[in-house]
Amino acid sequence: MGDALLPSYSIHHCSGALLHYHGQALLVQNHKWDGWIVPGGHIEPGESPLDALVRELGEELPGLRMVQESICFWGIKTKPPSRDYQDDNAMFVFYDFAARIVDLDFIPSPELRGYALFSAEQTRGLRMPDGAEQMVRRAIADGVVR
Repeated sequence: MGDALLPSYSIHHCSGALLHYHGQALLVQNHKWDGWIVPGGHIEPGESPLDALVRELGEELPGLRMVQESICFWGIKTKPPSRDYQDDNAMFVFYDFAARIVDLDFIPSPELRGYALFSAEQTRGLRMPDGAEQMVRRAIADGVVR
C-alpha cells in the first residue's frame, strides 16, 4: 500500500506573536486576509522561528520595540487553512510567541491595511481566522496579556 493512501499536503511553517501593550493585544489587518490577525508570517528556508518572527515584525511594523525579557515561546500548533485561504491541500505549522511592546512608536508598512489595540472584551466580536482567534483567547485566559 505505501504512501498512496496518505493525503499530500503543502506544509507552511509560520511564526506569529501576540504583542501586548498595557493589557491590550496588538492585532493587524493585511491585504491577504479578511479580518484581524496577529503579526507574523512564513518562515524562510534556514530561518529559525524566532528569526522569522523578528524579520516579519521588522517588515510589518518597522521601529517596533519589544521588551526583550518578555519575549517567550508559547507553543506550536498545526491546522488546516482558514476559510479565506485558497489552497485546500495546505497545512500550517504555527510557532506562537508572545511579547510586551515598549511603546507605539512604530510605522506600519504598506503590507498592512491597519493595526489596533484591543482589550479582551473588544476581541469578542472581531473577525479573525481560527488560529488567531484561538491564540488571542488563550493569551487572555493564560494571563499573557496584562
